[in-house]
Amino acid sequence: MNRKQARAAAASPQSGVAAAAVAVWLMASGSPVLAAESADTLLVNGKIITVDDRFTIAQGVAIKGQHIVAVGGTGQILKLKGAATKVIDLANRTVIPGLIDNHAHFIRAPEHDEMRLDGVTSRREALRMLAARVHAARPGEWIATLGGWSEEQFTDDPRGFPLDELDRIAPGNPVVLQAVYNQSYLNSAALKAAGIDAATPDPRGGRIEKDPGGKPTGVVRNAGGVAFVAAKIPLPDRETWPANLRKFVAELNAMGITAWYDAGGRGMSERHYEAYRTLADRGELNARAFWTTFRQPTTPEQVDKVLAEIAQQTSFQGSDYFDNIGWGESVYTPATTNLLRYDYVVKPEDMREVRRIAHALAEGGMFLNAHVEMENAISAYLEEYETINKVVRA
Repeated sequence: MNRKQARAAAASPQSGVAAAAVAVWLMASGSPVLAAESADTLLVNGKIITVDDRFTIAQGVAIKGQHIVAVGGTGQILKLKGAATKVIDLANRTVIPGLIDNHAHFIRAPEHDEMRLDGVTSRREALRMLAARVHAARPGEWIATLGGWSEEQFTDDPRGFPLDELDRIAPGNPVVLQAVYNQSYLNSAALKAAGIDAATPDPRGGRIEKDPGGKPTGVVRNAGGVAFVAAKIPLPDRETWPANLRKFVAELNAMGITAWYDAGGRGMSERHYEAYRTLADRGELNARAFWTTFRQPTTPEQVDKVLAEIAQQTSFQGSDYFDNIGWGESVYTPATTNLLRYDYVVKPEDMREVRRIAHALAEGGMFLNAHVEMENAISAYLEEYETINKVVRA
């Protein structure tokens, strides 16, 4: 393995597998130096899933600082108890290694204190939640739900939220309820605050639905429209954003997630990563986040600009907790497939632009993530990768 390969392996999301293996080795062997000292935290009387070669299940584990220093029976682990050691009795509960999500879009989640509709199966309950949120909100405060639900999940009334209904519940607070990445439902206050009116043109890749008189209906459709609306919601201040992030990461930790690869999203810029970088620099980011630059060139001329940007980028300059590792996930817009659409046609001229970008990234030793569905598209991308791999060896 050369230096470039080692750097990429250490900083990429896939390196989480290696990191987990190291943690397992520490758990299985312990460190005789550290094990002789008292530990900071002991977990005892549980089922510790080590994921070693024998898939050993132990009773306890000892932790000192950022390291697992011993694993074994409860009696053995309790020998590392000191005056200040915290002991947690697991009462036969199970402890697993941290989970790594290898494709997520979490970076933007802490921007807003969202009203989440995940798992809400009643539209009536969703309206009740909205009314309660409006009642607790400050005058003019935005209320947003940016994905995580669809109209079909409402078993009592599977439909969206008309403008007049949202206006009745929230006459003074801007409301945006985004369904998956398909459409956003806005009330009049949100349309006004976002500057969306009869004269507003459709955003790229989106459509502002209007009535026969040309007035916006409150529905903005398609991925480009969803991104257009989301960009109108004010970002939090420098104090609120890190606080939101701490809360969000704690929720991920509660689900067992300790690391993820983040594929970014439309409209994202450096400012969306600042809160993460701030906490990582302080040693306060309790999860590892590795992300890629997100661009959506639509023409060969725009690809030229992307290539110039790639030439100036040096990835893997962050830390073990937060780092940019390359590029993704929409490589070239005309060669990007739609979920569950079987009518995609692979065009040589489009794959030529994909090849240009992929080749430049390979030469720069950077990671590339291409999010494509359907067999013909996947095969076309793999063929390009295999061709490049014969020429460029990182």
